[in-house]
Amino acid sequence: MKNYKVYSDGTKYAAVKQGKSWPGFFFNWIWAFTKGLYLHGGVALAVMILLTMSVPQPAFALLIVACVFCAKGNKWWETRLLSTGFKEVSTFQAPNPAAAVVLAQQNPSTTKTT
Repeated sequence: MKNYKVYSDGTKYAAVKQGKSWPGFFFNWIWAFTKGLYLHGGVALAVMILLTMSVPQPAFALLIVACVFCAKGNKWWETRLLSTGFKEVSTFQAPNPAAAVVLAQQNPSTTKTT
């Protein structure tokens, strides 16, 4: 079981895993675009293209980009959700994000008020 913070804008829900973002590590700029992190994804893509074109052995530098996305990706996504009108509902332990959203929908009394 993993810990997920669940956010809602009143109609939609999003569950963000706490800790490392392994999809961010393996699919960094693609993952960023799917989460609406267009600036992060665009910068990562540009950096990766420039590194690949200018550095003879870019693997280490590309690994650093992947590690940054792994470490910071979920926090960036949380910040984006909050800036677009989502509010934190609560934190749930669940096997996957979909299960965390179901728990949030079934437990409306856990909604945080800020």
